[in-house]
Amino acid sequence: MAELWDVYDKDGRLTGRTHVRGAPLAEGDYHLAVTIVIVNSGGEVFCTLRSQQKQQMPGVWENPGGGVLAGETSLAAAVRELQEETGIQARQEELTFLCRRRAEGLGFSKEGFFMDVYGLKRDFPANQAVLQPEEVDQGKWFPGDEWERKARAGEILAGAYSNEFFAAVRALAAAPAGELLDIYDSQGSPTGRVHRRGTDLLPGEFCLATGIIIFNSAREILCTLRSPEKKVLPNTWECPGGSVLAGETSPQGAVRELQEETGVKADPEELRFLCRKRGSFPDGGELLDLYALRWDIPARQVKLQPGETVDARWFSLDEWEAKVRAGKIWAGAKDKAFFSAVRELLSTKGDTKLSPRND
Repeated sequence: MAELWDVYDKDGRLTGRTHVRGAPLAEGDYHLAVTIVIVNSGGEVFCTLRSQQKQQMPGVWENPGGGVLAGETSLAAAVRELQEETGIQARQEELTFLCRRRAEGLGFSKEGFFMDVYGLKRDFPANQAVLQPEEVDQGKWFPGDEWERKARAGEILAGAYSNEFFAAVRALAAAPAGELLDIYDSQGSPTGRVHRRGTDLLPGEFCLATGIIIFNSAREILCTLRSPEKKVLPNTWECPGGSVLAGETSPQGAVRELQEETGVKADPEELRFLCRKRGSFPDGGELLDLYALRWDIPARQVKLQPGETVDARWFSLDEWEAKVRAGKIWAGAKDKAFFSAVRELLSTKGDTKLSPRND
């Protein structure tokens, strides 16, 4: 079924008419499109490579986006296009409006259109993007300066090209992420609502976090030392982990935190689920999913996260368990069933997986 687009006038107002995508627009009519500029905490910009099968501008790098469907807001379209082209699930409130541009037959479009450009701050490995078949061939993070230079030169389709636009993108990259977390009920089911990290949850509400027990073939467990600048548990050894962001699954959050804190790049399928724990803190409840991952790497090759971790070390299983029980290593749990699950896992060979344990 052919897509329908709303028709806008030259001032960006809806006319109440629609037209079929691909059909010529009448003179003075415009359609609406969106572009999403994704930046990470390192100031890089994520772009996708248009498929070689595309009729218009194949093999060109661009920021994700597309046409706004009839009856759709540009914000809703940005969320939809983002997921279709990259697999990234975002909430509307996560997007920042950057600018609207009116174009008169520029680029590969020979008709007038408005382009609403949004920004999203999100950290993820490029290889975790789920690219849309026949639309996108590749995803890549560009350094911010290189992205801007290529966009200004027309080598990257960025949606807008004014000095004000590029300044807005730089400001977005420099701003705190303001992470959004999904809210779960006491049964661990998503409520469909989100809250901003650092704000209090209501009674009966929970956020989701993960912890990863990294072990090697010598039956040792890798821990990182929290920075002395951390407000919570400074100078404490811990197993890597952190909050699951809004729109992420628990395994996706785990592998993202793993890479951010240690530089270890793993696929969600490589994780072994151990158990889920439920806890309460002054700012609300937390559901903690604990995973295990076998990974042989010298501690000196661990890529420490600036401002978060200052050291890494392998602990023998016995020493690790003793320090976890004594509260000298944070591992997310310290009950008998948890330690039994870890010991069982470390005694297995190859890729044998444990059955999930919930409590």
